[in-house]
Amino acid sequence: MQRMQNVGMQKMKKKTILKIALGAVIVAALVYATIKLFPIIKSGEIVEIIRGYGGWGVVIFLGVQLLQIFAAFLPGEPVEIAAGVLFGAWWGLVLCLLGIFLGTVIIYYGVRMFGAKSVENDPRFEKWKFLKNPDTAFRLVFILFLIPGTPKDILTYFGPFVPIKPRKFIMAAVFGRIPSIITSTLSGAALYDGNIKMSIIYFAIGAVLAAIGLFVNKKLEDRLGKEKKEENESKDSPT
Repeated sequence: MQRMQNVGMQKMKKKTILKIALGAVIVAALVYATIKLFPIIKSGEIVEIIRGYGGWGVVIFLGVQLLQIFAAFLPGEPVEIAAGVLFGAWWGLVLCLLGIFLGTVIIYYGVRMFGAKSVENDPRFEKWKFLKNPDTAFRLVFILFLIPGTPKDILTYFGPFVPIKPRKFIMAAVFGRIPSIITSTLSGAALYDGNIKMSIIYFAIGAVLAAIGLFVNKKLEDRLGKEKKEENESKDSPT
């Protein structure tokens, strides 16, 4: 029994190290891309072309963001950075929130109407089963969306199975993401303004928040897993 626990702990440590390494690679790639794309963005040609479409430019951006949300496994940060470059930090934030709202509504009601059973039985959603406790569901959902680094778009597909009203789930999915989005749009806006130093600083802030988020998420999963294990043991024990 002790040996099995040790093996389990080693696997968890390996997963944690892998996540940290992956996060470091992503941050390094973003910084590298920032440096390489800086001359292109600084010229303003691409931005002016997209802005030249007027309202259609906004529609194109929202379409790209919806595709990213539907794909779920694709990171949202590049799209959010692009929003900052194209529309500025604050309008970029507003448009990102609008896209997230539309994407969440479509996924939530689409899953509920057409794919509820297939999604609920998907093993990838096993880790979200703890959200079925109605006493803590809303608070935990909001925290998961608030914490940078958690797979938010995948969590959206599990929304219909969480025992809270659709309005509350959608509200948590949209407003809980503001801290992580604003660091990305600020990075994009600083990049367009030619302030590469501030852009990298915002990247670094986002990376630190993501690292903290991964740590908190890990602790939360461990605690909830322990509580579930104790609950199962109490049920199995003879009375």
